[in-house]
Formats: sequence, structure tokens, C-alpha cells
Amino acid sequence: MIRAPVPSDRWLPGLGIALLVLSAVVFIPWVHRDPQNPNQRPQQDLPAYYVSGILVALMGVGAWRSAAARRSDTPLPFLAVGVSAIVQALYTWGLTQGYSRSGIMILQVPASFLISAGAPFLWGSAIVREEHPAQEHAGKAGRVAAQVVLTGFICSFGLEALPYLLYWGTMGGVFSGSSGLTILYWLLRVGGRILLFVAVIETLRRPLDDEMVRTRASRIHLLLCGWFAFVAGNVVLILFRLMLAPSPNSTSGAPVWHSLVPLTLALTITCLAAQRYRPALSGGSSAP
Repeated sequence: MIRAPVPSDRWLPGLGIALLVLSAVVFIPWVHRDPQNPNQRPQQDLPAYYVSGILVALMGVGAWRSAAARRSDTPLPFLAVGVSAIVQALYTWGLTQGYSRSGIMILQVPASFLISAGAPFLWGSAIVREEHPAQEHAGKAGRVAAQVVLTGFICSFGLEALPYLLYWGTMGGVFSGSSGLTILYWLLRVGGRILLFVAVIETLRRPLDDEMVRTRASRIHLLLCGWFAFVAGNVVLILFRLMLAPSPNSTSGAPVWHSLVPLTLALTITCLAAQRYRPALSGGSSAP
């Protein structure tokens, strides 16, 4: 069914262009340069980079076309989640070697996937419920997304928090040690997770009337805006850390590319989810 245009649809062309640009950048040698040997390219990992770039490009085209089509039954948000999962899995596989491929690093993929997949759907459903509190289809989607995020939190706690506590200061990756940047990194990370957790709890609470639905959806929308700001701030901090103290990884553009792609996909999934769950032939005033 075709809908009337709404503000969140106006984000989709820009997000589509951003994804197309990121997909083109992945073919630049700097992005997939071997961090241990900057003068060589890791031939065994090139297919993974190219597959990621092609999938991101297809998602960019889909987001662009979806802005014009404005179909409420679009499957694109689910396809975007699949693209995000594949890109994350390929990057994690490329980062890990030997034993670690069967250990903690590769098991972090489902944990991060559940959160990155559920949060945008949670956000999109909140935007729709803020505009149309009686839209129960969006409410059901939000509750399912909240349960997905909660499952991701459980996996994340088991696969990230406990190992870090067991090996304090040795699993920080770019932010190993106890510097001021390390503390800020973890504060941003924990702060974002707290905001997301509160949004999940708010989503799972049963409202009494439409006005309460609208008020709660507005609160969830603001919480998820804050969550996204924390995540974006952490990405900026990671990039700043790589530039401030060059390490072997700073000779490769892979961390930069794989920091920007999930952010762009998260916004894209949010807009596409809001597009999918809005009632047909309706307008609105909120945008992610």
C-alpha cells in the first residue's frame, strides 16, 4: 500500500547516498590494507571486503528507491538487518585468527547483531506510535524488538563484560589500559546501553490509553536519540584514538569503514521500519 510522504522518508535519499559512497570507498586499497604489512593487501580477505561493499551498495539503492515508493509493506528493513549482520560477521572473521575464531570474538557477532537489529526497529516503532498511538501493529513490532534487544543484552553481558572483568585491562582493544580515553570510552558505552535498556523497559510496559502511548513513545524516541548520540560519540572517540596514537591498525582504513557503516545502517533501518509500520495514506511530524 502507498503512503503519503512523511518527514522520516526524507532521510532515506541521503542515507542511500551515504551507503553508496561507503560502498565505493571499500574498493580503495587503503581500506583493506594489511595492518601488519602496509605495503601489501591481504588477498585472502579481499572477497569479504568486496562482498560487504556490494551488499552496502544494494542497500543504498534500496533505501533511495524506498523513499519514492513509500510502500508500507516493504521488506527492506529486514534486508537491511541481514546486510548489517553479514558485514559484521565478515569483519569479525577477518579480525580473528586461529583459536579466537572459535572463541570469544566470533561469539560476539550474535550479541552485537541482536542489539543492532532490535534497536532500530524499536526506534522506528516508537516514531510511528508517537504519530499514531492506535497503531497496534507498530506496538507489537516494538515489543518484539525490545525482547530481541534484551536477548542481545544477555549475550553481551556473558561475552563482553565477564571476560573483561576476568582479564581487566587486557581486552580493551584500541582502548586497553586505564587512560582517560579508556574511561571515557567505557562511560559512553555503558551510558548508551543504559539509555537503550530504559527504552526497552518503557516499550514493554502496557499503556492505559492513547495519550499515554503517545507520551511514552515520545520518551522512547528521545532515549534512542540519546543512545545513538552515545554510539556515534564512541565511534568518534575510536577514530580520534587511532589518529592520536598510530598503531598497526591505524595504517588501515578498515576500522573507519566498519565504524561508519553500522551507524548509517542503523539510521536506515529505523527509517525503513517506521515506513513499514505506519498506516497507509498517513502523514506525520517526527523524524529519527
